[in-house]
Order: sequence, then C-alpha cells, then structure tokens
Amino acid sequence: MIEGRWPAVALRFLPREVAFFEMFERTAENIRQASQLLADLLDDYTDVVAKAAAIKAAEEVGDELTYQIILKLNKTFITPIDREDILEIARGMDDITDFLDASAARFVSYRIAHPTAEAREFGRLLRRAGELLVQIAREFRHKNYDRLHEPTVAMNRLENEGDQVLRSAIAGLFDGTHETLDVIKWKEIYEVLETATDKFEECANIIEGVVVKNT
Repeated sequence: MIEGRWPAVALRFLPREVAFFEMFERTAENIRQASQLLADLLDDYTDVVAKAAAIKAAEEVGDELTYQIILKLNKTFITPIDREDILEIARGMDDITDFLDASAARFVSYRIAHPTAEAREFGRLLRRAGELLVQIAREFRHKNYDRLHEPTVAMNRLENEGDQVLRSAIAGLFDGTHETLDVIKWKEIYEVLETATDKFEECANIIEGVVVKNT
C-alpha cells in the first residue's frame, strides 16, 4: 500500500458522519422561527424595533449554525454526501435568514408607519415557506426521498406567488398617488421580501438536486 493512501476496502468500513442532516434540520427550524417572527411583525405591526431585533437574533443563530456545519465539515474525513453539497446547502440556508433579517431591518431603518397588504402577503408566503423547509429538511434527514417532491413543488409555487405579488406591488407604486421617497422605500422592501422567497426556492431545489444525484 502506498503510504498515505487508504485502500478502497478500508474506506467502506470507516464511519460516515450523519450529524450534518440533523444540523440541517435544526437550521431549517431556526429559519421557520425567523419567518414566523417576520410574519407576526407584519400582521401585528407593534413593537417593531423589538420584533426586528428578535429576527436579527435568529439570523445570528443561523450564522452560528452555519459556522458549526462548516467546522464539522473541515473535521470530517468521510461525509454522507459530497462535501460541496453540504457547503451549498448550508450557505443556501444562511442566505435565507440573511434576507429575512434584511427585510425586517428595512421596516425599522426606513421608519415605515404601517405595512401594506402586499407586505403582509409576503409575510404569509414566507411563513409557509419556513414550514415547508422544515418538512423538506426532515424528510431529507430521514431519507424519505419519495416525500420530498411534494413540498419542493409547493415551495416553487410559493416563489411564483411571490413574483406575482411583487409585480402587482411595484405597479401600484407607480400609479401616481405615492410620494417619490415612499416609492423608493417600498420598491426596495418589496424586492428584498421577494428575494427571500427566491432563496427559499433555491435551497429547496439544492436539496432536491442532491437527492437526485445520490439516488
């Protein structure tokens, strides 16, 4: 045997680290909580600063979970799926909490007096997306691959709904009844909220792609 090389037969008996799937599910649950907090903020627009701070705290938890996944990846010799796939899923989940936090932060920094119906609709979509992501991560963890397609398709539908809400919201901003500064603020808010729905869909598609590659 060449020094520093493992024979193929030996590799089959080395333990595979399965904790990554549990960490993905934990991260998805944190995302679900953050999306619920954002929906609650938009449904009950009181104590906005405190509610936005709670979403920021969830984003920081997400950062820590992502760091722990990467740390474990660097210490694990044999992984249950390709290393680049683990990293892509982790980064995809991290992007979601980043945009949920960015959405909430804009309501504070732009001193929005009250949310629009379209903003509340985005909140509903994101809350549902959080629930679907937990379902996807759970089925992924337990290798119930035949149950992954339905929530992934549902996530794609949500993203399409988000596109429609964005188009309608932007059109409403340019109907001639809004102040220029309000148009600028709300256009950015809507776009950040819609990007959050995009990130949910991207993450679901990443996981589905990993499953297809490994089955």
